Order: sequence, then C-alpha cells, then structure tokens
Amino acid sequence: SPISPIFNTLFKLGIGIKSQLMMGKYYQGGGGGLCKRDQQQAFYYFKKAADNGNAEAQAITAAYYLVPQNVITKDEVKAFKYAKKGALQGYATAQCILGMLYTEGIGVPKNEILGYAWTDQAAKQGNPQAIKTKNSMLACPTFRKNSLAQGEALSVALEKRLPKEKKS
Repeated sequence: SPISPIFNTLFKLGIGIKSQLMMGKYYQGGGGGLCKRDQQQAFYYFKKAADNGNAEAQAITAAYYLVPQNVITKDEVKAFKYAKKGALQGYATAQCILGMLYTEGIGVPKNEILGYAWTDQAAKQGNPQAIKTKNSMLACPTFRKNSLAQGEALSVALEKRLPKEKKS
C-alpha cells in the first residue's frame, strides 16, 4: 500500500519517537486499511520507540515478550526490563504489568510486596486490570496478614517518586 513507504521514509528521516509508536500501532492493526497488518514490523517499531524511552511502547514491548505472537522468542526477563522502564515513568499499563510480574515471579523473583505496590500505583490511575488485581489481593487473608502493610508503605514511597499523569 502507498502509506507504508511514506511511514518508512519518515521514520528513516528521524521524525521522532511518537512516530515510531504510531507506526507500530499502524502495522499492528493494519492502519485502517492503509497498510498491511504485520506483527513483525509492529514489534520492530514498538521496540524502537521503547528503546528511545517511550513508556507506552515499553509496556507494549513487554507484552510482546510475554506473549510473542510468533514474532519473537518469549523472554520474561526482557519483559520485566521493559515493563519496569515504563512503570518508572508513571505509565499505568506498565505498572500493572510490572506488578503482575513481581506477584507471579515472572522474569524476576516473586515478591508480593513489590507486586502490590506497583499494582496499587496503576490502580490509583484507574487502570481496570490493576483495580481488579488489587481487589483480588485484598481479598486474600494471607496477603493482608503478611504483606499488605509493607505493600501499602512501599506504594506511598513510590507515589512520591514517580511522575504523574501517565494514565493508560
């Protein structure tokens, strides 16, 4: 299609990280018929934007590493790395992913306290999955008894350090 060469040319000219993210989204979804769906190309552009510091692209790249969609090899450690980068920028989806990784011990040693703290950060931004996960954690008597106080204290400390307004 005619739009793909245009995107590729703009990208090569270095028009910016947001354009890399946009190109990833176009290739991922077929750009409303303007380009062919291509998950390999989508991942390429998402990872490029992620490596250039875009928090949304970091969350998407983490998701690709967790569920590779026949595009790349599954890599839980890389998923953790990208989720953490996005989470530290205050991006709620990345915080939710990071919380899940810590809670389940995927790509990182299991740590329910860190898992709760990151999930809580995403929940405070209104992330629906984080709210659901947080409520499940709060419903567990063992978690409430053993980890809740530390998790809440860590969440408060994180909130003071993290940037605001990165809702997703």
